[in-house]
Amino acid sequence: MRQKLPILRVARQTFDYLGDHGGPLIGASPLLILILLAGIALGMHLDYMAYVEHSKLLELTGWVVSTAAPVLAAVAWHRCILLGETPPARVVAGKPERMYFIVLIVGAALMFVATLLCYIVMLFAQGPDGSHWLGVVLVLLLVLAPCFFMGYIFLALPHAALTGKMEISRIAPLVRGNRLRLLAVAALPVPLLLLLEAARIFVLQMPREPSIGYYLYSAIATFAATLISVTSMSVSYRTLALKPMEEGVQLAPSATVT
Repeated sequence: MRQKLPILRVARQTFDYLGDHGGPLIGASPLLILILLAGIALGMHLDYMAYVEHSKLLELTGWVVSTAAPVLAAVAWHRCILLGETPPARVVAGKPERMYFIVLIVGAALMFVATLLCYIVMLFAQGPDGSHWLGVVLVLLLVLAPCFFMGYIFLALPHAALTGKMEISRIAPLVRGNRLRLLAVAALPVPLLLLLEAARIFVLQMPREPSIGYYLYSAIATFAATLISVTSMSVSYRTLALKPMEEGVQLAPSATVT
């Protein structure tokens, strides 16, 4: 029988794990967190330089750096949560890290293709009386298309971190019937990001413009979102792929970070 993902239980276990093990997990991976923060800040600065110099190469480089920045920390955290491994004290870029990056690239490429198709459809749907209704419907479908693939990416990432493989044939049965549930779990970092954005606007009064403060804010927001996302992915993957979890069982009790 196909297993349904229990959204509320996954959310509760995610935040329970972060409350119990989040501090030690962060304390055990200072180098990986530093790489994440520096990579996000560098990627944003490269994007700004690309805008100033009208350079597509710099823009592509900034995108690659920003995409790759969380990979090392994310893979280490997945393996810590699911396998009980201690995050490495040095930089490790093996097969799981490479495959994790490839899955992220595939997800980003799908988003890019959907955005490009939206632009093309809107371009051809424009008429003397405005946009044709059929074009608006097609654009709406294209906007929703990434949600269809979200579940695959959401489970493929922890699978890649554990196995170093991207096995869609093993992921597809887990996603089937759980697309909306996985989408809801994937949205767990959103409230925190909205809270940070409100703090930036109303408390810090920090404009969205290139500055050390804004780069640091964006890097910290990405770090927080990555930590929540990685934990929720791991809980979801463990629930669906590894073994059914009974109520009251703690997530990865062996994953205590030293």
